[in-house]
Amino acid sequence: MSTETTIETNVSVTTAVVAAATDSTGPYVYLVFLCILIVSITVSNSLVLIAVNRYHSLQTVTNQYVISLSVADLLVGIGLVCWLIMDMVSWYAQWQPPDYICFFRTGLALVTIVVSMLNVLAIAVDRYVAIIYPFVYNTHMTYRVANTVIAGLWTYAILLFAIPAGLSADRDAGCHFESFVNKYHILAYCIHYIITFVVMLCLYSKIFAVSWHQMREIQRLRISAPAGDGRRDHHDLASLKQTMRTVRVFLMVFGILFTCLTPFYVLYTMLAFTELNVESGPTYMFNLTQTADALLFANSTMNPFIYAWKYREFKVAFKKLLGCYRFDGYSSNSYTFRESTYTNRNGAHEGAA
Repeated sequence: MSTETTIETNVSVTTAVVAAATDSTGPYVYLVFLCILIVSITVSNSLVLIAVNRYHSLQTVTNQYVISLSVADLLVGIGLVCWLIMDMVSWYAQWQPPDYICFFRTGLALVTIVVSMLNVLAIAVDRYVAIIYPFVYNTHMTYRVANTVIAGLWTYAILLFAIPAGLSADRDAGCHFESFVNKYHILAYCIHYIITFVVMLCLYSKIFAVSWHQMREIQRLRISAPAGDGRRDHHDLASLKQTMRTVRVFLMVFGILFTCLTPFYVLYTMLAFTELNVESGPTYMFNLTQTADALLFANSTMNPFIYAWKYREFKVAFKKLLGCYRFDGYSSNSYTFRESTYTNRNGAHEGAA
């Protein structure tokens, strides 16, 4: 295999162990970090799935995309478990995994990255329609539409990896990324990422611009309306503010996703078009790739913490599941969700702290 078509990566934990052999603690710290990450990803995203399945107030159209996002993140945790086991067995027993296992292992990481991005994009579109076209939201943004979109984006993400990887697979490269992904494939991923980011940025910019205008208009009408005629405007303003709180939550999710994925795409695209070998190259390059990998994996555990921090309904659901109401003076038997903040199933307004 020519160096021109090879992507030299260190995503494999085995490579990390070998490359960091000069540091007696480095490999072990990295492995401990991955183990903690696996537990955090599994527990946090499982809580999200259980909460949405158990509590009716969380069963909204927007949260269908949250479920899909959590499933993708959960698969990252499962993939990390498989990655650790395979690398340890390969290292100590000199075992070469079959091609189909290597294909699955590499594909799982790349597919879940794309699915995460597309789910965040779908949430941005959902919130865009809720803010810009609130009167047609319930008609167009239904459960059927959401499920169709989710099925389509998962299919697209799988095909985006499987077709090029199946056609250009290099069986002599071992069980690594370069076995299935050449430089043009990784460039396609990078372009896809840039387009997705720009579209989301435009959507959220439009959402905040229109929302700001709507709030100022409603407040102006409230001031000029006769006494007793402002109740409707007050309700509209409260509903708009409630929806904007939800938008800010998912804007934070978008920001974290961008922060965690950008180093990965920039670094590996650069490596794909150079002849730099990470294993035999400068130490700083190995450290950079290891940091990019860690950020990529860490993104899968951050969203549930954002929900627990900023999304009030998820915060309440998590506390109820974990039995933490005694700290807030609530009884897990007596507290009920404020479903009035939702138009459940097909509603445009959802609660967020």
